[in-house]
Amino acid sequence: MKQLNKPTDNLGGLLKIWAIPTNVFTLLGTSLILSDTSDIVQLFGSPGTMSVEEQTERTTSGIHYNTSVAVFIPGDSPEIRSALLDMQGRKFAVLFLDGNENYKLAGEPNYPLRMNSAMKSGMDESQRPGYELHFTGKTILPSVFVNNPF
Repeated sequence: MKQLNKPTDNLGGLLKIWAIPTNVFTLLGTSLILSDTSDIVQLFGSPGTMSVEEQTERTTSGIHYNTSVAVFIPGDSPEIRSALLDMQGRKFAVLFLDGNENYKLAGEPNYPLRMNSAMKSGMDESQRPGYELHFTGKTILPSVFVNNPF
């Protein structure tokens, strides 16, 4: 019999997110090996706006995961826009640190995630501008736990 034990702490939410181009890393078991860090982008998200979802789908080809990582980046500036334009159309894996201090990697070189962004601003002062980013793709594995990536 398999038993899933209740953890002592189970904190929700994501604390940090990094977009890693698929051509700069290798995953060996739980070790993430980075060949170059200059194109890795750490994404600062407003509290409560970062999330990950892995929806399992069974097809005639087997099981795969519809993976989505979302983050809202507050603010609108030429620097943010330039960075996001540079990221458009590229293939990524997304590393995230969750509330339980686990690092996980979504996506891989053969099954990458792609970024879509939308600039949003509300109709009054309380709804400040920013960019909503979604990294999505179909993967054959769920997010992988990694040890001390940096």
